[in-house]
Amino acid sequence: MVFSYRCCKSVLLLAAQTGMLAPYDGSIFMTTAVGGDIYMVPDSEGTGYYRVDYANETCTCRDSEFHPELTCKHVFVVGIYLAKRRVRSFVCAGCRERTPLGPGYTVGDDDLTFFEGQRLCEPCAFAHGVA
Repeated sequence: MVFSYRCCKSVLLLAAQTGMLAPYDGSIFMTTAVGGDIYMVPDSEGTGYYRVDYANETCTCRDSEFHPELTCKHVFVVGIYLAKRRVRSFVCAGCRERTPLGPGYTVGDDDLTFFEGQRLCEPCAFAHGVA
């Protein structure tokens, strides 16, 4: 991925895990998932939103329009948003839904339905007698 520094008005944050520079202007917290791999990311001024297709790494911003060979900062914002979301949640072994880390149960060694150590959301834990 090549980052277009020309259009970046936001402050750059050194992403320690990836070793690359990533945009950070507070917009990570206002990013909204629309459905599938489509996200709405606010513009730098906070007056509008850009539509980001994360799977195809496309965006409706002007920089993506003029430089389709480069990855704009809005696509990077979605990547950071997804990385932060995964750290604070787990996938339930019962229903396969992503669940916040707080509410959940870890399966013990005496369960016949799930493997020891798997995580279940609250409804699945009660339905399967783990809770």
